[in-house]
Amino acid sequence: MLKLILSLMLAGGAAAQPAPVPTVAAGDTLLLGLEEAIAIALEGSHFARTLELNLAGSQYEVEAARGRFGTQARLAVTAPDLQERVQGETVPGELPRYDSYGSQEISADLTLSQPLPTDGALSLTGRIFHREDTVYDNATGADLEQKTMFNSIELSLDQPLLEPNGLKLGLERAEISHRLSRRAFLRGQLDLQYEVTSDFFALMRAQQEVVIARDALEQQSANYDIARRKFEAGLIPEVESLQMEVDLAEARNELLGRESDLALAADM
Repeated sequence: MLKLILSLMLAGGAAAQPAPVPTVAAGDTLLLGLEEAIAIALEGSHFARTLELNLAGSQYEVEAARGRFGTQARLAVTAPDLQERVQGETVPGELPRYDSYGSQEISADLTLSQPLPTDGALSLTGRIFHREDTVYDNATGADLEQKTMFNSIELSLDQPLLEPNGLKLGLERAEISHRLSRRAFLRGQLDLQYEVTSDFFALMRAQQEVVIARDALEQQSANYDIARRKFEAGLIPEVESLQMEVDLAEARNELLGRESDLALAADM
């Protein structure tokens, strides 16, 4: 598991400029400055990715709502409809006679519709129809054929009355949703930066507390050595030497506690 440890490098009383984040192998320790940590959180965290997807989704909804105001085209084609049947005819005193009937039909409708700002639509529809009928007369052996074809153009206006403007309302809802998503995106980025900054300085505080506790332990260890030598020389009573030993144990426990706090802060 890659472990990230945030660190702040101070030089001359000013914060050092963050260097590019190096590539490290799993299990290595990566030292990051505050700006680097914020950049990683904004670019690679699941929360930031969710904010980006929500914002992009709301933008697509706005584009889709605006697209509904554009010209729309619909094509409906009826595949060739083939039919064939045999019809028998009985004549008294003669054998039955069978005639064959066949038909083929195909049509296509093309509609161009232009939505209106009033939530209506102006449509132009063109239609092509073709039909072919054939009959085979068994008695005469003749083939009869008839072809039918026509074209038509229709212009229509569809305008709802006393109804809300669905197109306009849909666009307004999409734009409001996008503005809210934009605000949520910016607010989420600020919250993420604040969280990373808080964790960063919490880690810095934990690091400094470890340094202070380590210095205190070294000082207490030196005091204990002095008190022990004085006690062995008979210069101080035993109770003072024992008190120094207790203080040394407390300093060790304090250092262990601060190191534990540092480990927790580094894993946040």
